[in-house]
Amino acid sequence: MPMQPSSTTVDRLRQAVRRDRLPELRTRFEQLVSERLTADDCIPRLVLDGDLRLADCTIELAEWLERMSPHGLENPEPLFRASDVVVESAAGVGGGRHLRLAVRDGSGRAEAIAFGLGEMATAVARAGRCDIAFVPGRNEWMGETRVQLKVKGVRLP
Repeated sequence: MPMQPSSTTVDRLRQAVRRDRLPELRTRFEQLVSERLTADDCIPRLVLDGDLRLADCTIELAEWLERMSPHGLENPEPLFRASDVVVESAAGVGGGRHLRLAVRDGSGRAEAIAFGLGEMATAVARAGRCDIAFVPGRNEWMGETRVQLKVKGVRLP
């Protein structure tokens, strides 16, 4: 069961950051951040677990990776990279919010979905090649199960 702060802790927090002192807190916070962080520190980075050929993205691998769940902060999903894949198709889906890809490398091809990356569809299609960071997963639809890569990042040449 998660720990809940005691009511006295909550009361102390309310007193420590009174509404009228929020501008002061914001100014101090921004000062500390600017002293300690560079612009480069604020660029999100993906931590990759390894390189993977598309032919190695099988149902068996996806099922094996599922056994490592549940995933969260202390147990992130394994993240793989496929470099210099050929983009067979790239389209925005879900009202343009998400990116659907068909990609191939020298070993095989794969279908992929990149949630929240729909704005990249035109640039990815135009580039024709890219690196992808992904998690192999199972997609079950209409009684058929197949591998679908859940793309977490795309790097264009």
